Amino acid sequence: MDPKLQFPIIEKDDDRGRRTFESQTDGLPATVIPVIEKLQPYNRRIGTPLAGHPLWCLGMMTNIDKHRYIAVHPTVAITEWGVPPTSEIECADRRIFVFRWPSSEQPPGLPDILVEVEFGSEADGISLPLQDVHEIVKCVNNVLLMLAPFDR
Repeated sequence: MDPKLQFPIIEKDDDRGRRTFESQTDGLPATVIPVIEKLQPYNRRIGTPLAGHPLWCLGMMTNIDKHRYIAVHPTVAITEWGVPPTSEIECADRRIFVFRWPSSEQPPGLPDILVEVEFGSEADGISLPLQDVHEIVKCVNNVLLMLAPFDR
């Protein structure tokens, strides 16, 4: 198998993008090429941001993973009693929220705590919550279903 052969994920339909697409699909049956081309991020609806395209997100996350690591930014919630009110502590790799009550008595109801995991980083141009990763998985499953008839 040709080492350049892969499913291309191309941002722009320009000369460079066209060359990349052709080199990465060279050797595939001609009938599958239009299907792969239809799925490209450059075919997204006008006005839709590139970061909203699941295959573009997958490509970015793959490149981050290959060349560095996928940054995960956990959120931590801590509850304390008998101290001053709520505060947020900023850390380099996570957000920490501290819920405090001035009384040593436990408050009548605890706050709802939502824990979120974020993949990527704003510095990389992609920051995805876990539910968006699920959307990428659904998109990949749909792509595989579309390409199944071409499996040799």
